[in-house]
Amino acid sequence: MQAMNKIVISAAMRNQIPVIPVFRSGHEKTDEKNQAIALQWSKLGDTMNYSSYSDDDDDDDLGDDDLGEFSELYIEDKKELTQVHQKPLQNKYTKEQFERLKQSWISLHGLSLFGEVETKDVHVIRLALIPSNIMDDVQCQIYQIDPKKNLIIEMLFEPVTLLRSENPPQVRLFQALPSMNLSSFNIITTDFGLQWFLQKRLEAFLRKAWTTNPTSSLFVDIVIEAIDKITKCSKVCMICDDPLTFSMLKPTICDKPLCHFSYDEFGLGVDPISEIHLHPETVDLLISFTYAAAIGGDVRRFTPFPKNVEATWKDATGQPCTARFIKDVKAEPTNQDLTIIRKVMDAFPSVEDMSKFNSTAQLKRDLDSRDRLAFPLLRWILTSNRAHIALLSPAERIKGIGTQLQFLMLSSPPSKEKQFSAEKKIKGSIMTYHGSGWGNWHSIVRGGLKNLSGTTLMSTGQAYGAGIYLAKDSSTSVGYAKSGSSWPKSKMGSIGLQCLSLCELINNNYIPNPYYVVANEDHIVTRYIFVYNAANTHVSNTASTLVIPSTNYGKYQQG
Repeated sequence: MQAMNKIVISAAMRNQIPVIPVFRSGHEKTDEKNQAIALQWSKLGDTMNYSSYSDDDDDDDLGDDDLGEFSELYIEDKKELTQVHQKPLQNKYTKEQFERLKQSWISLHGLSLFGEVETKDVHVIRLALIPSNIMDDVQCQIYQIDPKKNLIIEMLFEPVTLLRSENPPQVRLFQALPSMNLSSFNIITTDFGLQWFLQKRLEAFLRKAWTTNPTSSLFVDIVIEAIDKITKCSKVCMICDDPLTFSMLKPTICDKPLCHFSYDEFGLGVDPISEIHLHPETVDLLISFTYAAAIGGDVRRFTPFPKNVEATWKDATGQPCTARFIKDVKAEPTNQDLTIIRKVMDAFPSVEDMSKFNSTAQLKRDLDSRDRLAFPLLRWILTSNRAHIALLSPAERIKGIGTQLQFLMLSSPPSKEKQFSAEKKIKGSIMTYHGSGWGNWHSIVRGGLKNLSGTTLMSTGQAYGAGIYLAKDSSTSVGYAKSGSSWPKSKMGSIGLQCLSLCELINNNYIPNPYYVVANEDHIVTRYIFVYNAANTHVSNTASTLVIPSTNYGKYQQG
């Protein structure tokens, strides 16, 4: 059972799917109080053989045994949770009703998506979902779900004769090949990106469902709940379920300190070493953006700020120590706090040097030896990025741009892409450019392009009206892409860096004079970002004449 309790990602999945902030990274601390699920599942150890693919059995990878009760405080309103646990649990499922649950599922979805294993101690039900019925391949990549494997919801019931138990079934999620016999004792499993997020929601669902009147559709209902949570995962905090201020493509957390605390305690978020190995150029880019924003000296433009990020450890005498980027977490960050960020980032090794480590635990030890805040800051930089950014391969590059540093940028959630696509079918769209100072991109990749006209954050005036300024020609936008100093250890260089974005704009009768002035942020979707440096210089071009190679990402962007 040890392999089952350890979150691992298969070598194949690591090679094809980017890491996102919804699965456990490899550095979390073991908490002996939070092993309830692992203990429950250990009952199966004598009769069932669970195996997980892993490309690395490094002893530095720590376990996944903190899935217990602590997080329950954050996935439901406290008052509601208290009421649920105060209710007398009087589940009245009989053996006959349990059979109806099974038949209800099988009649709708077929026997191939159902599995059942029964021993004298446990009764296991497995329900399978086909990822392609829920999302396309690109969404699977971004949510770190292997599209070739089914999503499995596995529930552990007490024996059928004890279905009057007050305890709801335990739940576990994983992926398995469609050819796998779900009623087999021996089953090979892999983990997936939304696993922790989804498991906590289904546990809450079962706690409530188990206290209500019996229903013959419980199995169908839990699958509907799972699909609903998957489709809404980028709109709510992945800890407390509160709606986020705005939604982008990747799931994240809200600003509440408790959510930040539990986010770190459970080891959620990007696995830094996996991201460094898979996407070193993107990691370099994100660090460079953050560094430039920090040395810019204007905390108002450094959004978001790692206000609730901290490092905790014990000194030589055993006394607890804490370090933060802001002295008073109740106060707003100041320009002076930016100097702390810069100091910590100066301690970072280059991305190339980071890539020499084989595990996140090894990387963390090295960064801790440099500055206690170095690892938390690196992890925050990667996790707080809510867009999918990837360096284009030579075959995917757009010709006539003047740089090989071309990055795909997907930032809109599927719902916004769908809305954009619907309006695009009616009005059409045009390709445009947007230029902004190098230090502004830390905020743009995390919050999208914003209409800041008339605010204190407006940087170039509004002589042509209020809105986001776009241009048809790159030579117009590059004038606004103010170059600036950047991270000294960046492979892209640290002086004279510029960034342009290629955006798709709904053709809502916008006329360039000489700019497109767009007040409606929903009419703009960023598609690519282009970086220019000493080795990659700007070449003037018109956005509408560019030939963009067809990719799977294009299918996603077309809705």
